[in-house]
Amino acid sequence: MELNWKHKTGAIALGSVGILALNLWINPSKYARSVNMEIVERKDMKIKILSTGLLAYKNAVEVKSEIAESVVKKYVSEGERVRAGDILLKLSSTKQKITFEKETNRLKESENEVVKARKELVTQRDLFAKQAVARSSVEKADGDLAKAQTNFDLVKQEFALERKNMEKTLVVSESSGMVLIDYVQNQQSIEQNKPLFVIGTPGQFQVNAKVDELNIQNVFEGANADVQIDAFPNVTLQGKVARIESQAESGAFSKIGIKIEILDTKGLELRPNLTAQGFIYGSEIKQVIWLPTLSIKTEGNEKYVYVLEAGNRAKKKTIVTGRVANDMVEISEGLNPGEKVISSDIDFIKDNEIVKIKSDTSAR
Repeated sequence: MELNWKHKTGAIALGSVGILALNLWINPSKYARSVNMEIVERKDMKIKILSTGLLAYKNAVEVKSEIAESVVKKYVSEGERVRAGDILLKLSSTKQKITFEKETNRLKESENEVVKARKELVTQRDLFAKQAVARSSVEKADGDLAKAQTNFDLVKQEFALERKNMEKTLVVSESSGMVLIDYVQNQQSIEQNKPLFVIGTPGQFQVNAKVDELNIQNVFEGANADVQIDAFPNVTLQGKVARIESQAESGAFSKIGIKIEILDTKGLELRPNLTAQGFIYGSEIKQVIWLPTLSIKTEGNEKYVYVLEAGNRAKKKTIVTGRVANDMVEISEGLNPGEKVISSDIDFIKDNEIVKIKSDTSAR
């Protein structure tokens, strides 16, 4: 009895497999994989380029000191307006005065040495004319004058440098605007080349961002951009590319700095150093074939897609790709307008597999 039951069970399973195989043979598309499809066509593509950076005041100027010194007096505070040439900070000049006085004395001494050497040369020439001294005495006096003059020129340069250092004890504004940031606050001393103030126009911001060197050829000054601030994730601000730096930063993956001017802050309480993203609408590429990156398969050096042939059969087709933009890839060789390309599940499809079309859309 048990043997008959096993025979019956086996027969049922075998029958089920047979029925499934028969259905697959009669109507293979009924059990086929459902996929999306793109109809290949030539289109214009407005390239959208991602850049990331930090928010900053627009056209703001950082004021720094070229010397490290103690603060004598601060003339401005955050929020006050200044004009170009206004004194912002007075630093102690005690050290500079001591050094300046020393250089002044050195300059006078070296100048006296030149006068003395010149007189000596005149004297030796007169004596030589009267045959009272040898020619060597004239040559020596001439050499002494040359040395004194060289030393005087050197001391004069050092004197000019110290005079400039004296001027550096007065920190002045190079531009007109408002004191947007006062880094000095109540500090008693400042460091060399550290920001002291930021002068600019209140309420105007820009994004100091970077773009990959491979995409920079598609970015141009004046290009429109959408700006998103991480602190305000649900708001998109309108901007435009105001400047592109002339040099790339060093490194294996070089990036080029750009400045995106924000045209309207929409009343947001923006502040410097907030993280921001700029989506730049760059150059437009005319009449080329584009496909979604997800529809392209890569194996080694070969890139290919699956095109639909008669009977919804997936056929592998090798392609050559070009530029990349907005998650789309330019197809420079291998496809023609009107062909149908599978755009989903390509990691699971096999060559010559029969599939079922889930959606029928043109390449974006």
